[in-house]
This record gives sequence, structure tokens and C-alpha cells, in this order.
Amino acid sequence: MPNFASTRHVDRSMGLFILMLLAIFATELAVNELLNTLLGGLETLKTGFIDAGLLIVFCAPPLWAVCRKHFAEEFAARGRSFTIHLALVLIGIFVIELLVTLLLPRVMPTSDHQALDLADACLSTLFSAPPLWWLLFRKSQPRRVPFTDLLVIPLRLYVLLLVLIFLVDLVQELVLSHSFGLPASGARIVDAFLNTVVIAPLLWLFVIRPLQKVAQSDRVRASAIHDQVNDAIVSLDARGRILSFNPAAERIFGCGAAALTGTPAAALFTEGAAGLATLLEAAQAQERAPVYREISGRRCNGTPITLEVSISAIKTAGGGYLLIMRDISDRKKAEQVLLESLSLQRATLESTADGILAVDLSYRVRTCNDNFLKLWQLPRELVTAGDRETLLARIFAQLKEPGDFQAQLEELYSRPEQSASRDIRLKDGRVFECSSLPQILDQHVVGRVWSFRDVSEKKKAEEALRKSEELFRQVFDQTEDAIVFFACGSCDILDLNNKAERVFGYDKEELAAQGLEAICRPEDFPMFCGTIIGTSIERSSLLDNAVCRRKDGSEIIVTMRGKILTLMGSQVVYCTFRDVTERIRMEREARNIQSKLIQANKMTSLGLLVSGVAHEINNPNNFIMANARVLSRAWQDALKFLREYQRENGEFLLGGIPFSELDAHSGELFEGIIDGTLRIDAIINNLKGFARQERTVQEVEVDLNKVATSAVTLLHHELVKFTSNFHVDLAQKLPRVKGNVQQLGQVIINLLTNACHALPEKGRGIWLATGYDEARGEVIITVRDEGCGITRDDGSRIMEPFFTTKLDSGGTGLGLSICCSIVKDHSGRLEYDSEPGRGTTFTVRLPAQP
Repeated sequence: MPNFASTRHVDRSMGLFILMLLAIFATELAVNELLNTLLGGLETLKTGFIDAGLLIVFCAPPLWAVCRKHFAEEFAARGRSFTIHLALVLIGIFVIELLVTLLLPRVMPTSDHQALDLADACLSTLFSAPPLWWLLFRKSQPRRVPFTDLLVIPLRLYVLLLVLIFLVDLVQELVLSHSFGLPASGARIVDAFLNTVVIAPLLWLFVIRPLQKVAQSDRVRASAIHDQVNDAIVSLDARGRILSFNPAAERIFGCGAAALTGTPAAALFTEGAAGLATLLEAAQAQERAPVYREISGRRCNGTPITLEVSISAIKTAGGGYLLIMRDISDRKKAEQVLLESLSLQRATLESTADGILAVDLSYRVRTCNDNFLKLWQLPRELVTAGDRETLLARIFAQLKEPGDFQAQLEELYSRPEQSASRDIRLKDGRVFECSSLPQILDQHVVGRVWSFRDVSEKKKAEEALRKSEELFRQVFDQTEDAIVFFACGSCDILDLNNKAERVFGYDKEELAAQGLEAICRPEDFPMFCGTIIGTSIERSSLLDNAVCRRKDGSEIIVTMRGKILTLMGSQVVYCTFRDVTERIRMEREARNIQSKLIQANKMTSLGLLVSGVAHEINNPNNFIMANARVLSRAWQDALKFLREYQRENGEFLLGGIPFSELDAHSGELFEGIIDGTLRIDAIINNLKGFARQERTVQEVEVDLNKVATSAVTLLHHELVKFTSNFHVDLAQKLPRVKGNVQQLGQVIINLLTNACHALPEKGRGIWLATGYDEARGEVIITVRDEGCGITRDDGSRIMEPFFTTKLDSGGTGLGLSICCSIVKDHSGRLEYDSEPGRGTTFTVRLPAQP
């Protein structure tokens, strides 16, 4: 096939080349005629220079303008200067014209000026052709064009023949007119003969032979196309019979060309003659362009196929048709599969509960399902319109935090191969689970697929489940019982709470690794394991007062209860262990405590009795106090008369006592009676205050020195009874404390009473002192005795209620316990230091008031 790109280039260059030659020829004739008229007398050399110069002057502007318009860009693309090449061509034409003008008169000395002018124009045109050819073809043509391509267009061939005939005739005219003296008729015969002899080889060489090569090349190329094309090419005559059948047609229809050549082409189509007639009529109606149809055909074995047919009518004398057919059965099947796949894809998109959106890399929508529109409350018109900015704006307007989602979009836009997944929250409270995956085609990312799922209810359920689990974990870890989960049907430990870790001394990992054997004695393991395994839904298990071991080796007594629970879809044995060691110990001491309570009841009754007796004594004491004061005032009034009677009558007796002596001591007697009643009243008030139980600490300022003095007054008879060596040391300017006077007095009385009972003999001493610790800001009460002291074993329990070492002598074991409780209620501390056989010191520390 001809190279049409190069042919177009050659066509343009050839046209310009012929025009330039004709222009040179015409210009040269005109210049010669002008020179003969105006400058006929000049010598040959000057005439040659003028002739050549005028030719260049007249030919250079149009040549420069035309060539620059069509070829300057091609020269610039090759890095060449168009002006330099054009100047070289013009210099060459100048030299050629000068030489022709100088040499032609010598070659044709006898010719007239018209013959010389014509010969000059022809030779100048002939010799100017090579440099013009060099300028137009050699420099601007990208590669050499085959000569056969120059003959494709008939106009160029026609022009070439005319030029050859002209040049041959011109040459032979010049030769015959100067070499032979033939007559006119002979010259014509010789002229015709020479034209025929000379032109015939030229026609064979330049016309017939190239045309044969072109025709042969076209036949070879057409045959190659006919045989190698993948489409079936079938030519028909005017009646629809097959004329030719290429190999591709043989493969498509499964028949050889010999078997089908000459047969009606209707056998190739399912509709037969009717189908063929339809095609032929369409081809006849369409004059120029071929007719395209999709028609059902059949192979020679009857198998149906789908054909894409192009038919065109052949406008020749005999007529006919050319059919180009392509088997598109596989393509149709693929299209059907594709349609089914697209239908399935659409059905899948619409059936899924997620909102699906497919976009290209510029985030323009390719497709989406109805759930996407429903989730985002968008009209389909907005999506189909392809307005990306409006779509994104509508989506961002619904987000609670659009900045984060926009940042993710920008990141995915810059990295399209990345996948992403996140939860996004909307302003209306909904939560969407959003995921984005790249769409990959031929290992290249061509878009993204977004899926949106409304997980609002799921998030609420997860939050409720989380709170439920958190509540369960809080109950599980903060309950007062040790809880252990065992695998159902075995004794494998699954989990335990913090209380179990504290009770047994193991952490969770240690106890889970060592198992049940770590917390029970070897002899009790079968009992524990059997109880746990025997737990069922219908029957709970129970073990009372079972012995377990702690990590440090100590033993505790527990009560174990077990039942079946279902957690996370699996059944576990839920066992609680309650440490009842203290309860059992207290039960074992119950008998001793009961006897102590009986004694305490006696002491309580005694206290009530003392309180009642004090109340009964208080009434007559008040009578005595009142009567003594009345009698004292009456005695003072009677003294005036008695003294006057003494002056008049002398000394006399009153109650057997001389009046003068009674007058001197009567005031002291009355004061003694009143003072005694006051002392009786103070003692009774102290007894009543000691016996009275106050429920709350009254926030009043208390002077501990006064409290200590009152306590000593109340216990004076006890102190005198048990010791002859009692000392009181009260600090001066002692700061006050906040508290209850009666309760603090009870503390001092209890401590002094215990000190009295601790003395083995009356000669041992007791010391009561108060003081102030300025560094700690505490007021101190100290009670020290030289008694028998406290042993180490008894010292660890002396603060316990009802613990006493003098149960046989009436001790209740409540004194120190009550003292400790009262001191703690006053934000203080009760301390002791004892050495057996040498005595004990109790120290009460109370915070001082500023």
C-alpha cells in the first residue's frame, strides 16, 4: 500500500516544484525579450550578468514567500536555516543562467534570437530543476519516498508525461535543426520517428514499468489482506452467488472455498434468501457508504452464529457485492454475561442493607444504590447530575464533625491505593460505619467504592452491653464474697474477683494456673471437686465450714455455694467463698462471752442501784441543806437576845454547852453542816453523771484538770482503800479539749480503778498527771501504777470487749474497751506501756484546742 502521509507531502512539494519551473521558464522568456529590445548592443558577458540578475530578482520573492510558508517549520524542526538553503539555490540558479547565456550563442551561432531565447528559457528551466528538487525534496522530506508513490495521483503522471514529451521534442528539434539539411517532409518523418523512438523507452521506463510495479504491488497487498484478515471477505455477483471466499470465511463457516464458490450466498444466513435479499437491497439503496447489519448466520454443519456484516455494492460493469463478515458470537455471549453480571451487580447493590457509592478518582459518582440515597436523604437527580461539589456539601452538612471526614477524603485522594474504615456521627444522632476500598483494574486504581451502614442501634446495644459488663464487673469485683468461675463439668478456674485474690492471697494468673489444689487441703480436694462438678441447673451446691488454705499456708474456714450461670453463651459454675473464720471463732467463745454478759448484767444492775440510791440520798440531803441554812439565819437572829440575856444573867447552858463557847463556834458548826451537804450533793451528782450513758459527744470545751479532780473526788474512798501512795500532778495553763465531760471523766475513773485493782499491796503507788505536748498539739493524761503489769499475750487482747483476767473477782472486761471507744470518739489515742511485775502506764492523747 502507498505511504499516504509521504504521498501528501510529495504531492505538495511536486506541485510547488512544477510551478517554480514554469515560473522560471516564463520569466526567462520575458527577460530575454526585454534584453533584446532594450540592450541588444551589449556584449555577451554583460548581457549574461544582467539576464541572470533579472531572473533572480523576479523569481526570488515568490520562491521565498511560497517556500517559507510551506517548508520553514520543517527546516526549523531539523535545526537547519531555511534562508541559507534558499540563498544557495538562488546562487545556483544565477550561475546556471549565466553559463547558459554565455555558452548558448557559441553552441547555436546561426540561430536567430527567438530560437536562442527559447533555447535559453528551456535550458535554464531544465538546469534549474536539480537545485529546486534539492531544496523541496532532499532537505524537507523526512525520508526517501518510493518513485511508485509519486505516480499514485493521475494529475502528476499526466504532468510528468507532458514534461517528458516537451523536453524530448525540444531536444530533437535543436539537434535536427543544426545537424541535418533535410527537406521539410523528411524532417517531419525523422521528427516523428525520433519522437517515437525516444519517447517509447521513456514511457516504458517512467510510466509503464512503474505502473506495472504499482499494479503488482497492489495485487500482492490486496491478496495479503484478503488472506490474512480475520474477517470473512466474500464477493458476490449481481445474482448473489459467491465469487470468492477468503481463508477467514472458511474458518468462520467451516467450509472450503471450492465447495462454496458459485453457490448462492443465502446458505450462509439463517433467514436464507430473504435475509440475503434484505442485505442486497440495503446495499443498492446506499450508494457510497457500506451498509452495516447484525444478522444471524449458520455454519456448514448447521450451528448458528451471530455475524456483524458490512455489505457494499461494486459499481462495475458486471456489478456485484462485497461482504465483510465478523463472527461476534463470543462477543455476544460475553455481552450477555456482562449484562447478567451488571444485572446481578445491580440486584446485589439494591438488596444489600448498606449504602453503596462508587466514584472515580475525581470523586465523580459512577453508581450508587437506593439505600445510599435513603441513608443520606439525597434525591437521585443530584447524583445523576454529576455535581460533585453539591453532593459533598450535602453530605458534609449532615456530619457532626465534617472536618475529620474531609481530612480522610483528602488523604485518600492523595493515596488512592489505601483502604480506610471508620465510624462517622451525624447531627441527628445516627452513626454510620464507613469503609472505602480502591477499585483496581489491570493493576491500576481507577476509582473507589464506599459503603455506609447505619449502626446506630448496634452502637446503642454495644454501649448498653458495655455498661452492663461494667456494672457486672463492678459487682463482681466489689462484692464482699470471694467469687470463682469454674468450667462446667470440671474444676478448671476461669476467672475470680478481687476479693478472692485477697482472701486466698493468690493473684488471678497464679490461681488459674495452679487450680483448685492450691486453695484446699489434699484430703479435702475430692470433696471440693465433687461438689463443684456435681453442681447443675436443677441443684445448687453447698459446703459449710470447709477448710481452705491461703498462699502463706494459713488456714481459713469458708462456706462455699455454687450454681450454674450462662455467660456469653457458655455455662460456668459460679462459686462464692465466704470467710467465716471469725464467726466460728466468735461462736467458740460464745460460752465465755455469755458468762461475761451475765457478769456485765450484774454490774449494770449495780449501776442502776447506785443511781437509785444516790437519788434517794439526794432528797434528805437537800432537806438538811435547806434546814441548816434556815436554822443558821434563825440562830443569827436569836444571838442578839441570848447575848443580852447573858449580860443580864450571866453564863448559862444551851444543850449542855456553855453559851459563850456555843456563841464562839456556832458559825463553824452551821458552815460544817452546809459544807457537808454540799459535798454529799457533789458526790451524788458525780455518781449520777457516771451512771448516765450519753449517746453523742457534746462539742464543748473541757478543762481536763477539773475532770481529773472530779474523778479523784469520786474515787477517794477507793484510792484510800487500795493505796497509801497516790500522787496527782496537774499541769498549769493546760489547753482545753473538745469533748464530753462525763465520758472523759469515765475514762480517768476506769483507768484509776484498773490501777487500784492491779496493786498487789497498799504500799505500791499510783500517779495521775496531765500535760501538753506542744510539738504535736496534744493534751496528755497519764495514769501510772506499780502493779503486777500485763503479759505480752494478754496485751494483744486487753482492748477487746469482755476480755478480763479478773473474772473471778468481779471483772467485766469492758473498762478498757469503753475507754478506747471514748478516746477514739474524741479523735484521740489510748496507748499503754507495761512490764510484768513492775507496773503499767496508760497514756491518753487528745487534740488540744487552739
